[in-house]
Amino acid sequence: MKGSEERSKSAWFGTLGAAMEWYDFTLYVYLAPVISQLFFPSDNSLDSLLATFGVFAAGYLMRPLGAAILGDIGDTRGRKFALGLSISVMALGMLLTGLLPTEASIGALAPILLVLIRMAQGFSLGGEFSGSIVLLAESAKPRHRGFTTNLVQISTGIGFLLSSATVAILHALLDNHQMDTWGWRLPFFIGAAIGVVALVLLITKVPIEDPEEKDKPDDVPLKTLFENERAPLIINFLLNGHQALIYYVVATFIPTFVTSILGGPPQDGLFASALAAIVFMALCPPAGSLSDRYGRRPILAIAAVLMAIAAVPLFALISKVELPAVIGGQLGLMVLVVLFTSPALVIATELFSRETRYSGVAVGYNLGATLFGGTAPLVCTALISITGWNLSPGLLLAVGSILVLIVIHYAPETAPVRTGEGSAPSPGS
Repeated sequence: MKGSEERSKSAWFGTLGAAMEWYDFTLYVYLAPVISQLFFPSDNSLDSLLATFGVFAAGYLMRPLGAAILGDIGDTRGRKFALGLSISVMALGMLLTGLLPTEASIGALAPILLVLIRMAQGFSLGGEFSGSIVLLAESAKPRHRGFTTNLVQISTGIGFLLSSATVAILHALLDNHQMDTWGWRLPFFIGAAIGVVALVLLITKVPIEDPEEKDKPDDVPLKTLFENERAPLIINFLLNGHQALIYYVVATFIPTFVTSILGGPPQDGLFASALAAIVFMALCPPAGSLSDRYGRRPILAIAAVLMAIAAVPLFALISKVELPAVIGGQLGLMVLVVLFTSPALVIATELFSRETRYSGVAVGYNLGATLFGGTAPLVCTALISITGWNLSPGLLLAVGSILVLIVIHYAPETAPVRTGEGSAPSPGS
């Protein structure tokens, strides 16, 4: 009982790191219209936006490296130690971003420093969110693992909600000059403070794993992973790569889409995103519970089919640039994102043995996030620029959803309700 309580405590405090991660992640994209003009000034706003999202994607190039190193540390030196490193680097990166001079002050050095900071943060993110997922999965009862693991999405939603609300409030209270000179820095300072709080709570409240009780891997976890568990790694990469694509387009690109491409007011896109964050936060655990009851693969398949059908029409609704239409379109898309993300998140933890779980989840998840998620805003902006068709991001989601059905077909069913209590891998074991 004591061990179960300690795992539960570890899980809940570990998710604070995830809240900070998603706060920073969405913050950069919500501030993209401002950052693009301060660090990448151009007569063509689309060019500035493309450069800004290019930096965003560059940061994600470091996530697989961070996943490999921090995942290995998490499997060998403990979940708490790895999360502590991740949170420290992320908090420092946010502080430095808030202090960073702009292109008008130091010229080309400003965007170079921004890229370096984002790359360091990308490295730290490689082990942070996946560590929180593993902590929750290992604290769960097998037949409630889908519900329990998706509690991490509460912290995701909180980070998402805090960033959108903070930027929306700043736009409402400050004029453009104030926002461009000092207002954009405030949210990064807030993020650094959140990181300090998360780190203190992690150090003081989460028990250190007992090295005598912790299973010691016989070999380097990454070596074992690539030698013996390549198939689970590929499935994790593809499933979570798709969920990263659809989530990042819906959660982070749409506010910029409404403001910078459709010409709508910033408050509308940010308000719709805040509502979407609440929906995401509220629905992920129940959707995870659905996969506990009916299996992971059926829920994944239903979500993919519905997204393939509805993505373009819902983007067409958003393109009306009226607040009810923007809200309706983004909420409709977010419900479909939830339906796919919830089982994809938990299946990642069930594919691997305990000795390689942190590494397997971290590497697969972050490779997918880098290739399909971190590039999503850039790809969407480029598609619109090349085709001149504002609905092309919806077509991207539809095509991706059709292709992921192939992956779902080959993925094993890991839910205990389908495999039997003793057949499914038990994260707590």
